[in-house]
Amino acid sequence: MSDVTGQVSALLSQVYELPAVIRAREFLARSPINELPYHNERHTLDVIREALLFALTEGIEEEELIILATAAAWHDVGFSISTIEHEEHSVRLFSEHHSKEQWNEISADAEILIIQMIRDTKVHFMPRGSG
Repeated sequence: MSDVTGQVSALLSQVYELPAVIRAREFLARSPINELPYHNERHTLDVIREALLFALTEGIEEEELIILATAAAWHDVGFSISTIEHEEHSVRLFSEHHSKEQWNEISADAEILIIQMIRDTKVHFMPRGSG
């Protein structure tokens, strides 16, 4: 096992214990999200792992890794509300739960970054090209 792979495994263990990630996974484990063929908990866990893998190879600091993992965990949670504009639903749910639960690992500045990162997952279709 390479050093980076070992780091990702160790980091995933930490990330999965973060209250914000636990809450996101609770949403994702519920129907109808978990019944979707793609935007489900398994997909989200893959996104978290891949994001952390890329971040570690780039030498991202621990605080930024937490922000990245949290955004990855919440990016499809809005599918529990609607498949249309699910990113905005994800943002609203994340913000509501962060306000209510006051997750210590997420500062006000980090919350702003996480919200932007969730919104950045929206695919914009453009004339004569992909999104």
